[in-house]
Amino acid sequence: MNTPIRPRGLVSKQPTTSDDVAAASLDDADPSPQSGEAAPKAGTPEDATDAAQKLSPLERWKKNLKAAELSEDRANAILDAIISKGYYEQDYKLLHGRLRVRFRTRSASTLRRVGDALDQVNTNDPRVHNQVMGRLLLIDSLAGYNRTTFVFPPVSAPMDEQQMALKARADAVDALPAMVYETLMATLSRFDIQVAAAFSEGDVEGF
Repeated sequence: MNTPIRPRGLVSKQPTTSDDVAAASLDDADPSPQSGEAAPKAGTPEDATDAAQKLSPLERWKKNLKAAELSEDRANAILDAIISKGYYEQDYKLLHGRLRVRFRTRSASTLRRVGDALDQVNTNDPRVHNQVMGRLLLIDSLAGYNRTTFVFPPVSAPMDEQQMALKARADAVDALPAMVYETLMATLSRFDIQVAAAFSEGDVEGF
């Protein structure tokens, strides 16, 4: 469920959860008309709703996958991994192969910590909110960075073990060069959009 330092793809309106960020990106991902074609006239919100309702659940799901540039095979792999293991991980090679990272889907505990952190921010500036949220999302998503592998203890693990693992990831994120941080945030945004597409509306009904 991605600044000044802020996750790219976020909108100025503060989303409620990290999944809202990815869902909003999917909603805005309608393809542009081809060259030489007339752009469709803007309709009312009711027209858009009626058009969406005419699609079957499977068609809505496939439309979301296309917008996220995600194949059906990969979408099904994401679903299977999260349902069977509780998480999904994906490797990326960035900056012409110089940087290798692994991202992991987050647990519900991330949403709680993001909410707690935003409650402590003494400003309504959405840029600050996005910066705080983006940092925490990256901390809880970074499973590997070059030759370093980070651990994610289960919720049943002792609290000190969980805190040590969290601190190790937080220290690694805070030590990143600013431009590398930006690159990771852009990649995390794409990762979250694809995971959200796999679980998007249409899929939950089981087709």
